[in-house]
Amino acid sequence: MENVHSLADQALDLLHQNIDKNYRVLIGIVGAPGSGKSTIAERLQDEINERYYEYLRNHDITETHVKELKEDIHLVDDLAEADAKTREEIDHGFYSHVEDTSFKPVKISNVDGSITVIGRGGKDNAFKIRTRHNISTLTVAKPAIAQTVVMDGFHLSRKHLDCFRDPEMAHRRRGSPPTFDSNNFLELCRVLCKTCTLHDDNNSSSSEKISRTSPVKDDLFAKVTSSFVNVPEVVFPGFDHALKDPTPEQHSVPNYTRIVIIEGLYLLLDQENWSHIYENIASTDAYLFWNIVTDEEVIEQRVAKRHVKAGICSTIQEGIERFRSNDLLNGRLIQSKSLRDKIPDKQNHIIDIRND
Repeated sequence: MENVHSLADQALDLLHQNIDKNYRVLIGIVGAPGSGKSTIAERLQDEINERYYEYLRNHDITETHVKELKEDIHLVDDLAEADAKTREEIDHGFYSHVEDTSFKPVKISNVDGSITVIGRGGKDNAFKIRTRHNISTLTVAKPAIAQTVVMDGFHLSRKHLDCFRDPEMAHRRRGSPPTFDSNNFLELCRVLCKTCTLHDDNNSSSSEKISRTSPVKDDLFAKVTSSFVNVPEVVFPGFDHALKDPTPEQHSVPNYTRIVIIEGLYLLLDQENWSHIYENIASTDAYLFWNIVTDEEVIEQRVAKRHVKAGICSTIQEGIERFRSNDLLNGRLIQSKSLRDKIPDKQNHIIDIRND
């Protein structure tokens, strides 16, 4: 396992170097199936948050406060409001666009002031944007400053796969690029990127700006604690491995989040909607990508065991066969169709790490 303590140091240093111009920084974790993306992302998130909680304990800080933004953040103004016909179709499953990778997500303005963004996967893969009110009364004792955003919640549901022109192929190759709502996952990434770059006046606090050459210690966490602002909360789907389908509104990126860890197989894939994720993340000018490198023999065993544990396969050998006919193909695809060769400064922002 890659040294998570070292990765946490790098993530916090990224925040340290950019905190005076960015409210948030982004970490992308990409790798083949079985490379350990989810495990590394979760451990990284926990390590960063625990370091921050230790700072709060050491300084006897029992509550933190959120400031109101000086101006509203408009995250999806470029999206069309769903008309009556589209809303009716969404309510009935939204299956007609299931293979349309060019479909532009639409939004629904809800009576509570929140906004639901819907792509070709319908409500199953929708995400929601909501702004908390009366934040002057909002205090949190232990805010999680790091939050993981996983791609799994954007698996198209099995009902949606049934509506493919070749449903048998869609189910057999579930996990391949066409079987995700890439439309809405890209839109989620765009929204998160917009929350990263705030105007200096909004992100400044009463504390002085920290030195970019000072060590990443208490000065960073002091700045973080004094500069929470009311960025809209983004609520997104997870994936229920027991039900084998997405779970709407399972996770969220709250306004306290300062390090967003995006984990997914296709973050650097040079195909359809996936090919635009990197450019959006790079536009924040405060990001890192970790590409996890693992031998195929190692990930074959990991994925086979995972398939058995999830109830997808009944034996390890069956799991290996499924890996070779599906997961292995996806892993090789992200190597052969990677954006890395097109990124001139990749050596500064995309780092290979081993996890054998």
